[in-house]
Amino acid sequence: MPSDERAHLLEGHLVNDSKKVYIMMPNEEEVGNFVESARSTTNERTSLLATFADRVMANRDGLLAVEQVSDDEDDPQRPPTKRTLSNFNAFLNLVKGNLGTGIIGLPFAFKYSGVITGFLLMLFICVAALNCMHMLAEASHRLCKMHNLDKLSYGGVAQHTAKLLLSDEKQYRARWARFVVQTFLVVTQIGFCAVYFVFIPANLQQVLSACGWTVDLRLLIVVILPFLVVGVQIRDLNTMGLFSAIGNVLQTVSLVTMFIYLSMHIKTAGIRLFPAATLDVAMFFGMAMFSVEGIGVVLPLENRMLKPRSFFTVVNSGMGFVSVLYLVMGTLGYMTFGDLTKGSITLNLPEEALNENIPYILVKLFYSLAIMSSFLVQFYVVIDIMQVKLLHHYIPARRHTLFHLGFRTLIVVISASMAAAIPELGLFISLVGAVGSSALAMIFPSIIYLVVFWKEVGMLTVIKNIILANIGLLGMCFGTFVTLREMSRKL
Repeated sequence: MPSDERAHLLEGHLVNDSKKVYIMMPNEEEVGNFVESARSTTNERTSLLATFADRVMANRDGLLAVEQVSDDEDDPQRPPTKRTLSNFNAFLNLVKGNLGTGIIGLPFAFKYSGVITGFLLMLFICVAALNCMHMLAEASHRLCKMHNLDKLSYGGVAQHTAKLLLSDEKQYRARWARFVVQTFLVVTQIGFCAVYFVFIPANLQQVLSACGWTVDLRLLIVVILPFLVVGVQIRDLNTMGLFSAIGNVLQTVSLVTMFIYLSMHIKTAGIRLFPAATLDVAMFFGMAMFSVEGIGVVLPLENRMLKPRSFFTVVNSGMGFVSVLYLVMGTLGYMTFGDLTKGSITLNLPEEALNENIPYILVKLFYSLAIMSSFLVQFYVVIDIMQVKLLHHYIPARRHTLFHLGFRTLIVVISASMAAAIPELGLFISLVGAVGSSALAMIFPSIIYLVVFWKEVGMLTVIKNIILANIGLLGMCFGTFVTLREMSRKL
């Protein structure tokens, strides 16, 4: 049988997902030549054949039967290195990326939405965020295959997606898509850092108050500023990993203690089931989107996983676990403190009578230290995006060390200045969530997926993605408007 007919036969069997692929091969020499060519090609189907060749089942009269290997049977691994992650470690990183100040700010969001509305909207946002993570990863897979790339960043996915919409002579304009996404990433990460600059002093203020010292919030921002300036100078990932591990332990202990306290002090009197005003939903949306802050870690995590094909299982289990924590924390927190709920639920924990409330005072301290470790990680994302372009294009090599020192210090000072200007934790969370998280976690993935898979998606998928993108856009606009209005009233 001619080679083109054999290739056609192979193509048909693979498309139909048969358990065995039969290929007409006249002799062993041609089998060897075919396997060598399959191993050297980047084509998906012929590359798959190279794995089949090791599992030859029979060779009768020139008819070669090869068993097709399913994804579950053979999950190819990346070469293990210090940077690759097992499935369990990837799960922990995903959970950590979604559990910061957002989860302990959710009771404040539920105060605006009411219990029932907040629960249903939070469930919808969690499901939508998970779906958008899937779409972003699938689009990345397709673009990598189209361009023979090993991996892509979020900005890279946006750039290659934009190229699909542009003619050959206008391909250079696609870099603006990367710029837009990276700008939102940087602005959002700096917003996270500014939120941390409000959260840490607010909790430390209560710790000091329990000890009998009254300290102004803005003064505490100035006090912790030098410590974080020194901390962000750390460029060694192993050292950062040590601080992150300590932070994880402190955060876990704090969350468990808070869940125990909340479950023992639930009340129903004065609890709203629905929002008092329609625009309160917009405030809730911003805070809820802030909590779903893990979209930026999706592609970096997959790019480092030892078993990339297990990525979607890890994302589903990780986001499922996080979603349960979100719903429980938001509901219990608001039902415990009602209209007295503050921007962080830690600020509602008892602070008087130091001897009687030591566990809750320690929660404030431990969570503050955990957030300081998160600050270093979030800050690394900002620097990783911004410094590469600046170093390679504008900064002479002899001044790189000085640039690192000055640039990192400048970003920390900017974050601290933003926090000092508006030290309202709940409102700051809502603003960052409405402006940055809405675009990154909902709008961009919906658009990217439609562009990449336009010729394959059904009408229901098109409608679903258009609805998601518009919900994200409306939430961004109204959430930003309502939050800025509330901020103006506080000034």
